[in-house]
Amino acid sequence: MNSYTMTTGNFSVLAAKGYDAKRSFEFRYYGSSSTASMQNLVRPYFQIGTSSFYCANDLKVKASEGWVHLAVTVAPNTASKQTTMSIYKNGALHKSCTYPGLVVDNTEALQLGRTTTSGSSPYVGRLDEFALYTYALSANEVATLHTDGIATGVRN
Repeated sequence: MNSYTMTTGNFSVLAAKGYDAKRSFEFRYYGSSSTASMQNLVRPYFQIGTSSFYCANDLKVKASEGWVHLAVTVAPNTASKQTTMSIYKNGALHKSCTYPGLVVDNTEALQLGRTTTSGSSPYVGRLDEFALYTYALSANEVATLHTDGIATGVRN
């Protein structure tokens, strides 16, 4: 997943696919009015096996930063039945985590700016150049997206 974001709100969801046991992923933002330990944190959650995991409990994105490039890659290893999740900020790797199990697949619709079809936890801010890939981007691909954006011929 790749996106530029400009946050201005409280707890919200940038993007989600499914909910609870049917969740493949949920990309959360904890805004300035969240509890002190959670303020301005960005957390990507993925349902891997029977558990929900997040990587990077310390990635801060403040409204004063303006536009920030965020990317999350998820690389399943079917042979070892493990999944590696990496989160990037402005083209640089912030953290990488490996968990047992594979990401849960579902047929739920992709939701941008909210978590469920009822519209709970709406995202307050701006998203630009959001892209979802069917494979894990390399670190070089993430860095190129940060500096060059999505290529003109590829944009929707």
